[in-house]
Amino acid sequence: MGLAGDLCLIVLGAWLAGLLCHFVRLPMVLGYIAAGVAIGPYTWGPHVAAHEQVEMLADVGVALLLFTVGLEFPLPKLSQVGKVALLGTPLQVLLTIGWGTVLAKICGWPFLQGVWLGALLSLSSTAVVLRCLSQNGVQNTLSARVMIGILVVQDLCSVPLLLILPQLGKAGSSYVELGKTLLIGVLFVAFWLWFGRSLLPYAMRTLASQKNRELFALSVLAFGLGIGYTAHALGLSLAFGAFLAGLVLAESDYAHQALSDVGPLRDLFTLIFFASVGMMIDPRWVLANASLLVPLIAVTWFGKGIILAAIVRAFGYANVVPWACALYLGQMGELAFVIARLGMIAQSIPESVYKVLITIAAVSMTLTPLVAPWTQPLYTLWRKVRPKTVDTLKPNVATSLENHTIVCGYGRVGKVVAATLLAMEMPFVITEIDEKALRRAEKDGHQVLFGDSFAVPVLEAANLHHARNIILTFADILSGELAVNAIYGLKPDAHIVARAAGRDDMEKLCNMGVSRVVVAEMEGALEMVHQCLDQLGLSDVETGKFLEQIRRQHYDALYPEGTDEQLMRLRNTLRKSQSEMFTLESPEWDGLSIAQVNVRGLTGCTVLAIVREENTLVNPGPQEILQHGDRLMILGDPEQRASLRELFGRD
Repeated sequence: MGLAGDLCLIVLGAWLAGLLCHFVRLPMVLGYIAAGVAIGPYTWGPHVAAHEQVEMLADVGVALLLFTVGLEFPLPKLSQVGKVALLGTPLQVLLTIGWGTVLAKICGWPFLQGVWLGALLSLSSTAVVLRCLSQNGVQNTLSARVMIGILVVQDLCSVPLLLILPQLGKAGSSYVELGKTLLIGVLFVAFWLWFGRSLLPYAMRTLASQKNRELFALSVLAFGLGIGYTAHALGLSLAFGAFLAGLVLAESDYAHQALSDVGPLRDLFTLIFFASVGMMIDPRWVLANASLLVPLIAVTWFGKGIILAAIVRAFGYANVVPWACALYLGQMGELAFVIARLGMIAQSIPESVYKVLITIAAVSMTLTPLVAPWTQPLYTLWRKVRPKTVDTLKPNVATSLENHTIVCGYGRVGKVVAATLLAMEMPFVITEIDEKALRRAEKDGHQVLFGDSFAVPVLEAANLHHARNIILTFADILSGELAVNAIYGLKPDAHIVARAAGRDDMEKLCNMGVSRVVVAEMEGALEMVHQCLDQLGLSDVETGKFLEQIRRQHYDALYPEGTDEQLMRLRNTLRKSQSEMFTLESPEWDGLSIAQVNVRGLTGCTVLAIVREENTLVNPGPQEILQHGDRLMILGDPEQRASLRELFGRD
């Protein structure tokens, strides 16, 4: 069947491998590469015959991939990613290229091949990183926002790389030729940016007014590949022209529809491209050269990670952020395969080096989901080696607060919580790691602490031991789990109210012992139902009963007592009762038994446990003798615990 049979084989192989990657939570692009290896000329079994024709189609896949990357990258995004992205990322790209030349010299490669290696290494995989952030539940953290900003500017930095690198590999090229190419590139970009702002909106409106979706999709495709072909005719690259076309079209109001129309075709040709990359990999060659590949992968990741961490730290991001950037962004990205292919076409990269580069890229992308979860353990270990002192915290926190609330996070939810507590004149303190959010909290007149909500010095500075409750306002489950573990490690009887993004996160937090978990999507849905029922004329009483029934069915599934009315009342009573730790600081109780002190009779509290030096006595009897310095874990409602504090002479 020729090329048609080859395409069928590629699609079937990629489908099977992509399906497997989906179930093991790896990027599907790795499945496409694996499929290419399986049907390539170096493995046993059915293989592609018309390899050169497949590579021609792969060039179209590269162009469409970069066209859609440009579509998803409107230029106004640059104003949202911050200084660390706008200034730090270009510096990171240059330093990484330098690191690549050093590695090339160690490997005995020419200088130019080192430049190509550094260029490939400088760009990370947006798709892989976003998938890992989502899987690890940290997509809403400060680290994630910094990484996304860096990824956005890395994609933009690929433009000059695509423009300049192929010229470096041309025989007889000089600075004059390079300058000529850059001038043509600048004029080419300027013309199409002018076209995009002046004539393109009118053309797109005219197309949309025809109400012919097929014509619209074909016009978008012709626009992207047409600019790409024009760039190729001018001595630039097809990939560069397609990326520019995407950038120009992204400025219009029709970019989302264009992306939707081109997406399926892009996915097909991208599949062909990555499969063609896999066809270049010889598994036997990889095994034979493992002694070179394994240390090279390790040192490339380590060097790039150090560069990223240093730049992020230099721009004022501390704590876990540099660690996250180093481990999440240390791999090569999809564009590495594109740039490597350009190097082959420009004859700057020999086939032997090309195999090394694409193998490093494929393996590093595969390892990212395994390496990224080590961020928090490594940061925790680092903090044990170099603990953070409370002196680094904001000095305006009144650590003498008692019976106060600790609000962890000052995002949209934390801001509402703080405003409510302030209106009710209830004491509280805010912990926040995001410097901008911290400034907003200070501007709003709140007491704030700079630091992670799971850092022990931060919790101690917030006077956790005397806090009434803790509210975790962030939605990502990893931050919630870390904070809960840290809080219970310091205060086992802490009352925590946590926010969860969904039911799975709610179950995790409930299993950890969190007092109350609020599911944001559930409460939002209930409020929407409330508004609808209110418009239909139902009374507040009827609406309240109906919503309470739904809320019970949703939340009570986590509790073994079910929804029985009497058990519900019992549970509500127990929720009002809290445990608290008291230390016998006065020697007047030394030698007296619990019965002699008459703790329950005078206060109504129950002694749950006595912590004495290294021993813990659970459920002590009435004849148990108290000793000076004992710590008593007691249970009671707020009034009962207030009576106990009065009994023991504590304010």
